[in-house]
Amino acid sequence: CDRALLRAPPPRLVLLAGLVENVKCSVARTGPKKSHSEIISLSALPPRAVRKPVHPFSVTTPFTPEESIQLIDSIIKKAKNRFEENGFAFILWGAVIAICSFTQSYLIHLNKASISWYPYLIMPLVAAFVFFYSNKKKRSSTSNPIASFYGILWLIVGINIMIIAFGFSPYLKENLVPLILLLLGIATLLSGSFIKSRILSFCGLILNCSAFVAFLIPWKDQSTFMGILAIVAFLIPGIVMKLKSTKQNV
Repeated sequence: CDRALLRAPPPRLVLLAGLVENVKCSVARTGPKKSHSEIISLSALPPRAVRKPVHPFSVTTPFTPEESIQLIDSIIKKAKNRFEENGFAFILWGAVIAICSFTQSYLIHLNKASISWYPYLIMPLVAAFVFFYSNKKKRSSTSNPIASFYGILWLIVGINIMIIAFGFSPYLKENLVPLILLLLGIATLLSGSFIKSRILSFCGLILNCSAFVAFLIPWKDQSTFMGILAIVAFLIPGIVMKLKSTKQNV
């Protein structure tokens, strides 16, 4: 073994050759003899692999396709249950939109169209309340990627509706209500398809179809039409979801 160590290998293999010879010497002196094939397989390993053992926790077990599907289904069901338990948001928005829309319609029929948009000034306050309410509820529950997507989607749609309604209403005029209904319908349909909620998908379909109908309705009657839709597509489904959630928790 000492003579083998004195034989200088090529320059690029000095470290590897010395390590292999030391291993051979230590095996010959202190342990049972290794076979020729075992020594060759050991010498084929890089120096780091010989000196550094593999940590037992560094090996991860991949999910099987069945386990992955079950995990996705459980995430979707949790997001759906959380949404159906949160019928309060639908009740709140349905009531607020209906009140604002009917108040605007009343002011228009009183020939006060210039101030008919004033009732909608409470919308940002309601949006801020819903935002803080949702964040507070999110902190007390486990994180869910589908539910997070649902919240981000409605946050983006809500901000765009506020910008369009308060910043571009003089330019859109009679096209404002149909555009808002179209955005609401798309967001509701996407949310319903992601969490597989029939109620949400049905509401989104109503809003989406009603947006195209609103293009044919005169401007003076569009606010009344939107108030009716708020009751049908938000308030009533929210009450149904809240009652269903209450019965399940009893």
